[in-house]
Amino acid sequence: MRKSQNIGSTIFVKLSICCGLGILLLGLNGCSDNTTAAAFVGTPGTPSAKDFTILYSEPNPSIYTEGGGYVQTELDVTVTLDTNKDIALLSGVIVNFATEWGTFVPIEESGLAANTCALDVTGKCLVKWRSGKPGIPNVIGSAPTDCRVAFTAWTTGEEAYIDLNGNGSYDDNDDTQGVGSGFLDLPEPFVTTIAGGTFTVTIDGTNYTVRDSVFRPGGDLLLDVFAVNGVHDAADGLYNGSSCTHSSLCGNPSTIIWDAGLLPIADTAADPPIACS
Repeated sequence: MRKSQNIGSTIFVKLSICCGLGILLLGLNGCSDNTTAAAFVGTPGTPSAKDFTILYSEPNPSIYTEGGGYVQTELDVTVTLDTNKDIALLSGVIVNFATEWGTFVPIEESGLAANTCALDVTGKCLVKWRSGKPGIPNVIGSAPTDCRVAFTAWTTGEEAYIDLNGNGSYDDNDDTQGVGSGFLDLPEPFVTTIAGGTFTVTIDGTNYTVRDSVFRPGGDLLLDVFAVNGVHDAADGLYNGSSCTHSSLCGNPSTIIWDAGLLPIADTAADPPIACS
């Protein structure tokens, strides 16, 4: 089992994963758009967790509408990535997507599976998503009762770190607390149904995987892309990236990096109002 480390408030520079996934996994506070002198660095051409971001072409689609009706909706789910040196990636890097509800629609010209896309020269790519059927609350395949759809995107890359001494490598001088405090230590990705916390198994104690095409209310969806061992693997307490000279905290040169997001789907002007739990 990979050991988890909480790096807390030591992540203080401007980065999307700090104000997104960093809050989700580590409970970070005080994220803003203000930069500091410290900078994340890495090897050009390697995707970094630093600026991994999920965006939606419609940030709040009206799936539930006036009168309590339902309108099936399609939208683009886009990811943006760059390197630890803030350099846009070369095209061709494959990014994978998973969601708790709805369907990924194939893009014919891409030639890829519906739930994958290849980054272009700007470090961006997208998939098309179609909303599912409303169904019955808390039944498999039904719309989320909290009126937010969970998405996760992942690819192979390296973890982000703070290069305090500016030498282009994660080393002992960047580890200010001696516990891997200068990097974002990522666990195995999962599709989360709540905005915060760690991986939670389902009510009956069983992990359900994307490969089973099964999702149960009350827990998170296991993606099982680290060791493919049927369980969720925690963060390992090591810096996994190509630029590491630390005396004891260097892990693998690459790992699975990811981002997670929630898409609101309720029309706030609906009459009668949509009941979201």
